[in-house]
Amino acid sequence: MIGRNGTGKTQLLAHLAQALTGVDDQSDDDVEPKGTSELVGATPDFARIIAISYSAFDQFPIPRNLPKRGRKSLFDYKYCGLRNASGKIDIAELKTMLDAAMDAIEAEERLDIFRRHAVSLLGTPTGDDFASDKSYRDKLFGRLSAGQRFIIAVTADVVGFIEERSLLLFDEPETHLHPGLLSTLVAILGEILHEFASFSIIATHSPILVQQVPHRYVRILRRRGGQTTIRQPPIETFGEDLGELTRKILDLAEPERDFHVVLDRLFGDGNSAAEIEAMFEKGLPLPAQIYLESLSSEEEEE
Repeated sequence: MIGRNGTGKTQLLAHLAQALTGVDDQSDDDVEPKGTSELVGATPDFARIIAISYSAFDQFPIPRNLPKRGRKSLFDYKYCGLRNASGKIDIAELKTMLDAAMDAIEAEERLDIFRRHAVSLLGTPTGDDFASDKSYRDKLFGRLSAGQRFIIAVTADVVGFIEERSLLLFDEPETHLHPGLLSTLVAILGEILHEFASFSIIATHSPILVQQVPHRYVRILRRRGGQTTIRQPPIETFGEDLGELTRKILDLAEPERDFHVVLDRLFGDGNSAAEIEAMFEKGLPLPAQIYLESLSSEEEEE
């Protein structure tokens, strides 16, 4: 699911988590989603629901009850995020959840699976040592970048708690990640889902993520007034140019939303196209040059 802010992606995932698990007891009433979390028709048969969000504003339910398996889990529902058991944001949660996930990985005898993905993320021998040696892992984790900590913790959570026919509900995986790490995370999730015959619903703002998914699996959320609409993309998304995806999926083609506004201002201040291009020591890319030429042509016609 992709859409601008305010289209309801996060709330939709939270409602889905509630409806599929029956877990509707929030730790903090202030974050309880408003609306309905009822499913129409039969409830799909998933072995486990795993909700993942490292945003400070996620709305996934956190059971008050003591966990039955894994920290902050209840029955077949697992929450992975920055909110602690009382619903408060705690940045230490990432390391706490990594430790819980590693315990689950060892208990389920999945260390080889995690080691394979840790090596792809951190390289050899760092990834191998991270997976195998707790003291090394404790020392290294604090030295990793925010994005590396995020992606290794998510990978451990999924490997540790997934079962066959699980459903992952992932809210904004692009949080804390640069484009390269986001692509890596999507590839890793795809491998794990395939290995465990499982599924995922992802809410995102990122065309980079959509670029890796065929259009038949993509839904665009838009809001008109108080009404949210859902539709499929009008183009094939897999492998499409990022600029084209941004224009067709997120409707961000208006000049005032990108570099055009800067060029408009510079040109409006009386600078010629040549003078503007000279301001950029490596020269302007072709799209900017074409736009400048169009501005010059419009002025000549006037």
